[in-house]
Formats: sequence, C-alpha cells, structure tokens
Amino acid sequence: MHVLPGDTTRTCEGLVACIRLEEGVGIIMLTRGMIVVGFAASTAMAGGNVYVFSTGNAAVDAAYATALTARGHTVTTGAPWSGFDGTISLVGFDAVVMNHGANWGGSWQEVPAAGQQQLVDFVNAGGGLITTEWIIYNYATSGNLAYSTLFPILPASYGNTWNSFVDTTYSVVTPDPIMNAFLPASFTTPLNSFAGTESRLFAKPGATVFFESSNMSMPGQRNDGVSGWGVGNGRVISFSTMPGVNSLANENYAQLLSNAVDWVIVPAPGTTGLLLVAGMLAARRRR
Repeated sequence: MHVLPGDTTRTCEGLVACIRLEEGVGIIMLTRGMIVVGFAASTAMAGGNVYVFSTGNAAVDAAYATALTARGHTVTTGAPWSGFDGTISLVGFDAVVMNHGANWGGSWQEVPAAGQQQLVDFVNAGGGLITTEWIIYNYATSGNLAYSTLFPILPASYGNTWNSFVDTTYSVVTPDPIMNAFLPASFTTPLNSFAGTESRLFAKPGATVFFESSNMSMPGQRNDGVSGWGVGNGRVISFSTMPGVNSLANENYAQLLSNAVDWVIVPAPGTTGLLLVAGMLAARRRR
C-alpha cells in the first residue's frame, strides 16, 4: 500500500474501501473475511525534500528532477560530486541522492573528505542517503582510498566486476510495502552507460536486499541491485546502476528510485494515527 495525498485513483482503484485521512489515503482490502491494512509513513509518502547531486549533464539532471517531482518529491539539483565539500547546507532536506556516473573520470575520484563526513553526520542525525554507481566501484578499485569516509555507512560492497549491458531485470528479493509500491514483482529497464552501466554489488551483513539485478547475477552470486539498512537515526540505500535519461524514462525504474527516497526518509509522527485507525477497523471486523 502506498499513500499519495490527492491521488485516490492509483491508490483506491479496484479495492473495496479507502479511507481518506488528513495525511493521505489509507487502503483497506477485504479478503475472505479478513482485513488487510496497509500503511506507510505520512511524511515520506507526502513526498520528501531531496538534494540531488548534479551529474554535470543537463539532460540527466532534468531526468532526475522530472522522475522525482512527478511522484511528489521536491527536488534541488545541487553541486556535482567534486563540489560537495562540506560547506553546502543540508538543513531542510530529508534525503540526498548521490551520483558519480555521468561525470565520472576515474576510480581515484571522490567527494571531498569533508563532504563525505557531512553525509555521514546527516544520516546519523536522521537523514536519508541514496548512492548510485560508480561510488562503491571507486572505493574498491582505488585500493579502498576513494570514498573511505563514506563507505562504512553504505549497505553494499563491490562484487569484483562491472559491465556495459544495455538492460537488466529487477526482481523482488525482500518484500517491503514502501519499496514495492506501484511496482510489479519483476520488471526490465534499459540502462544508461557512463563508461559502463552497472557494478555487481553484494549486500553487507545486516543489510536488506530489496531487488536483485539480473545483470551479472548467477547461481551463488546474486547482484544485489538495490539494498539498504539503517545507520544511526537514518537510512541508506545503494543502487548498482547509474540513473540516466533512458532508465529514468522507464516508469518502473523511476518509481523504484522514488520508492527508495520514501524508504530512506525515516518514518515520522503521523504513522501512529494510521495504525490506530487500522487497529480499530480490524477489531470491529473481528466482532
């Protein structure tokens, strides 16, 4: 179940009942005498205030902004990786989408150390972070020098290979009501190449793998395409791909990125109200 204030068509279509709350739409599905209630954090589902690193490519930056704003988020296109030096205020932002793809030039490159530490502090204080490639790739192939400050809070490590395949199929590994919202269990999306399209990533112990990427997956060596975990008071998700014009034009891939933003925004007060309503309705049904 997903909550999008003002959008009752997508949330309620085909369901028995919907309830409108001040914070969004709660969905109640009646199935053979049993009530299944879904809910999600009101703040996240209402859309987050998102800082997106500039890729240095106007078309890619516009694709990020279009994909996320169309799904209720407020987007600020910020500095490129090289300019995020610890002096840029993140006050008022719920999440940061960090990329190092379209403006990648070598595995030695990294966000300045002060900027990395700022992101670590931001997450520990309750902010959300999403990373795309070649961030984890750079850490591994630079001898663990590039992104060494940031890497400990990332939920995945490099799986020793990358390639330039033109598409991949994402499949759900761990169901999650926020990460799976509006998505099929499996979907294929085109990929964009920025000196390659994707790294194989392995989730770290304790991380949750939400989606497998078929590209570079094989028996016993799954490519953990989208994985996440909690860090301090915040959350982090890492993608094995690099969003670009083609992938972000894909409805499902764009929705996946938006869902990731929702997920890393830590649930805020307001969820409790939905839980109380759900509990009352469930109790009434049991009578």
